[in-house]
Amino acid sequence: MALNQLKENPLYTKADYEKALLDLCTPVVPYFSEDKALLSLSSYNATNYSDLILNIEAFARILWGLGPFSREKNDNPIVNNFKEGILNGTNPNHPNYWGKIEDFDQRAVEMPSIALFLYFSKGDFWDNLNDIQKDNIQSWLLQINHKKLVDNNWLFFAVLVNISLKKIGGEYCNKTIDNNLARIDEFYLGAGWYSDGETNQRDYYISFAIHFYSLIYSKIMKNDDINRSKEYKNRAELFAKDFIYWFSTDGSAIPFGRSLTYRFAQVAFWSAIIYAEVDVFSLGIVKGVINRNLRWWFKQQIFDNSGLLTVGYAYPNINMSEEYNGSGSAYWALKVFLILALDNQHEYWKVNEEELPPLHSRVIQQHSRMTICRNNSHVAAFVNGQNCEGLVHSAAKYEKMVYSNIFGFSVPRSNNSIRQGAYDSTLSISDDGEVFKPRSGLKYYLNEDKFLYSIWKPWNDVEVETYILPNVPWHIRIHKIKTKRNIILCESGYSIERKSHLNPSISRTINERDNGVGITYGNIHSGILSLIGNGLPEVIYPVANTNLNFPRTELPVLSWKLRKGDYFIVNAVLGDMSFNRKNENYWNDIPKVNVEGNTISVSHHDIAEVINLEKNYKSPPSMYKKVNNLKKKTKSLVKSIRKL
Repeated sequence: MALNQLKENPLYTKADYEKALLDLCTPVVPYFSEDKALLSLSSYNATNYSDLILNIEAFARILWGLGPFSREKNDNPIVNNFKEGILNGTNPNHPNYWGKIEDFDQRAVEMPSIALFLYFSKGDFWDNLNDIQKDNIQSWLLQINHKKLVDNNWLFFAVLVNISLKKIGGEYCNKTIDNNLARIDEFYLGAGWYSDGETNQRDYYISFAIHFYSLIYSKIMKNDDINRSKEYKNRAELFAKDFIYWFSTDGSAIPFGRSLTYRFAQVAFWSAIIYAEVDVFSLGIVKGVINRNLRWWFKQQIFDNSGLLTVGYAYPNINMSEEYNGSGSAYWALKVFLILALDNQHEYWKVNEEELPPLHSRVIQQHSRMTICRNNSHVAAFVNGQNCEGLVHSAAKYEKMVYSNIFGFSVPRSNNSIRQGAYDSTLSISDDGEVFKPRSGLKYYLNEDKFLYSIWKPWNDVEVETYILPNVPWHIRIHKIKTKRNIILCESGYSIERKSHLNPSISRTINERDNGVGITYGNIHSGILSLIGNGLPEVIYPVANTNLNFPRTELPVLSWKLRKGDYFIVNAVLGDMSFNRKNENYWNDIPKVNVEGNTISVSHHDIAEVINLEKNYKSPPSMYKKVNNLKKKTKSLVKSIRKL
């Protein structure tokens, strides 16, 4: 793949988008099986399902882009490979038959893109098949009506299969459509938001799954199911007004939750908005959101040397992946090319990009359990009350205190030390100096206008109450700790890219202050400071390949050793992208705090809050004697803790 062509693509006309799609799809062609039914990509990543299904998945996910493309470009050589593959894969007498599916089968996930390909290419492909070929395809797809599906966005897979078959004149099941859509309605929370099943997840699956599928439904079924189609569009309009806050002016979006290897599927929702004719923002605004996101992604190290999409986020990284992320899983990103189903004469292909609409600097999204703050290109989501049980790295992906488009977030390699746990943007606790537990499993949470409140217990005899006062560039964290055992606390700021290891290297600046430390590379700043004058400040170097945005990072932290008792700590965390922050003014804008008895008063710009501790909590002493210059510290935090 000519990667430079992707980077230089103006993404203006329909031909530009088609060119981008083909540049992404062309590298997969050498990896077809001889009969074209399977794609065995070179970058092998095992999953919790079989290699056969792994190769079916890779095949099917390309069709999320080639399906809409085939609506008017049906005689393309790449498209013809997939036509042949569908005929062979659905033929029960063929050696590479895709097989009978089971309950909760991954093949059910891949059926909708195949069914929609039939819908989009109907006149050229489906209508020219013989009865045996049609029966084979239908029989394979219709298995989905007789198998159990995961009780979440998966229910839409059967809906899309059946409406696609209905629209091409095939067999379908109205009962499946109605039952599944009725169940999905039970996940609707209001104000445009769904939960992904009966869960506490409010992640990208709401946008690139539930809304994406519902908007396809509203377009295809607009004359068959008028009321539901209108309702889906109304819900998407409401959601769009919140979801746009997840995107930065630089095109990047907040990395949060699972399945982030799907990358520019982040903007698939916006393609569906245009496809389904939802009138919420101008075509130019939506085009700008899509194009800036694509350009941001095309600048990242997301391809291997042959041009294939890798597993990872901003670079190849299996450490952050899910157990269902295989070699071809990342091609879910091609959902964004639903936009190619628009007619050649559609106004979208003629309008210029526009900037984001005017957005508030801070908004509370109650249904997503987020408070989102914006400053320049920095977008930070403060999260309280989400989780995803049973997921790899669930606490890292859902339960940190803040998620940032600029700094990303990190997932652990192990929980043996802060360095291996890479516990950025959270509070982590240890009782032995070896194993650390980050904030997770909240017992209670409350999201108010000016603060987020939570209670969590790393052990039954240790309770932490946390107040987060969200803002950028500074936010404030207040913790009340009740402990009946000796513990070690480590409060961390944002991870920052470690650029001293690059070639050529980029020098950094360390800004020290009593009980605080800040790290600067150019215009990027990450720091942490105790506002009540305690805690040991230090910079640590998490294990490589833990952060989603950057292979190497460093992390500003504060730490304390606490004996049994009741304590409070008050910290300010800096995450800034500005050339105006210099050494001489680095700490000039820190939040102000005043402690009188059991009351903590905090103020910073438009934030002013009084926290009543309700009883006497002690302010812990610094963990060690003050050291005026961090460079004099020759021992890492981990080594220091082990001596306690």
